[in-house]
Amino acid sequence: MINILNDRIFSMDVNKERKVCRDYLVARKKFLKFANKSELLRGNDNIIGSRIGEFIAWEFLDKQKRKPKMNERANVEGHDMVCKDGKKISVKLISPENKTGRTTRLGKNWDEFLLIILGDNYKVAKIGHITRSQFNKDKKIRSANPYTTRSMLGEKGLFVRSRGRVYKKEEVSWLI
Repeated sequence: MINILNDRIFSMDVNKERKVCRDYLVARKKFLKFANKSELLRGNDNIIGSRIGEFIAWEFLDKQKRKPKMNERANVEGHDMVCKDGKKISVKLISPENKTGRTTRLGKNWDEFLLIILGDNYKVAKIGHITRSQFNKDKKIRSANPYTTRSMLGEKGLFVRSRGRVYKKEEVSWLI
């Protein structure tokens, strides 16, 4: 195959690219076929952020004996699961693909917020946990539903300022 790029003609064999794309699409289809039948992996089309992120959060809370239950519907306003004690949990995940370090806004209908950061190896690097009352006491937050950012888990970030908890890689290495 001959391609023209920036007025330069070059030959390219795209078989490797075609194969890796096909392999990805087949793996995605296989994941969705299983996930759509699973109470713990159902959700919207955001596979990493929604389905896998919420599963990581579920596992994290379950290990703490909180007995989390996933929402029966995807996209419930403001929270993703409810624990046995009635606390509504909002979950956000930022993957290494996200170069800006920013994702969607935090909703308004939650009691606790978990922010999950995946490292370059796609394993959990950090988890931040903050309650609504801790969040509300933070003087630097200008919005009731700010964009979620990787920097929230930094040394001067929301979770540290508000006396939330940031779990380091060593504490959460058992997750995915």
